[in-house]
Amino acid sequence: MSIPRELIQRLVPDGTPPGQYRFNHEDCPAGTDTKRRLYIRVPEDNPAQRIAYCHNCQESGGARGKGLIGGRRAPVLASKARSLIDPPQTVAYDDMPVTAVALLMSAGITEEMCSKYGLFYDERSQRLVYTYRDRDGTILSQQLRALHPLIQPKYYSIDRYGAEFSSGVLGEGPLLVITEDLLSAIRVAEAGGRALPLRGVYAHAEQLCYEVTKDEVATILVWLDNDNDHVIARADQIVETIGMFAVKPVYTYLTEEEPKHIEHNELQEILNEYQQRLCSTG
Repeated sequence: MSIPRELIQRLVPDGTPPGQYRFNHEDCPAGTDTKRRLYIRVPEDNPAQRIAYCHNCQESGGARGKGLIGGRRAPVLASKARSLIDPPQTVAYDDMPVTAVALLMSAGITEEMCSKYGLFYDERSQRLVYTYRDRDGTILSQQLRALHPLIQPKYYSIDRYGAEFSSGVLGEGPLLVITEDLLSAIRVAEAGGRALPLRGVYAHAEQLCYEVTKDEVATILVWLDNDNDHVIARADQIVETIGMFAVKPVYTYLTEEEPKHIEHNELQEILNEYQQRLCSTG
């Protein structure tokens, strides 16, 4: 079932300014939500519209005026892509199911960012595709994300060269931010930073060595979601691995909010704070 239109309209009533808003999902089918995992976005180009997505139950929904934008469930059975998929040159939200649009918009991802970074909906596999490239634009890998909890696995990947070098760095600057996923890395890059996206909380030593030893990288920020003790342990392990290859300042930033869930200006302020730490120590 989709998120009720009445709930969306009550939480984000008419006249609410454009932006992204977070709430605890009342009567969430996946259980009690105490971390405000229900995201409702009011688009700037259509402030009468509401697009909602819950990261707790992965249901979606929306409202436009008094009409419901129904949450479209992805089918349980879908074909699985076996080779890399060429991203379309331009991506339009109208070509995606509302679940994909809601997920992207809740992460602050625009249509322009989708086209720029190779994010798109694959009709054949019925999944959202994240494209990881190197600096030259060569596709290193793609991660395909299910849009419904009944479709398993939630993610699967197609690698060109193997998992050791499955993603490249986005953006520029002396501060390298290591993020859990591509969406957060995109947001960091768009905020003026340099980001290395992982695919989850696992980092291959070969990949870390290649990136952290570059002369243009002066310090590293490991930014993971502190979901549980396992994630915290993985962050510590990443820091330890970096220390094997580079004598550079390394910080950890463990928070309930990943870069993709932070407003652009606030994200810039956080990056600037760590840049200033770099200047003060340099």
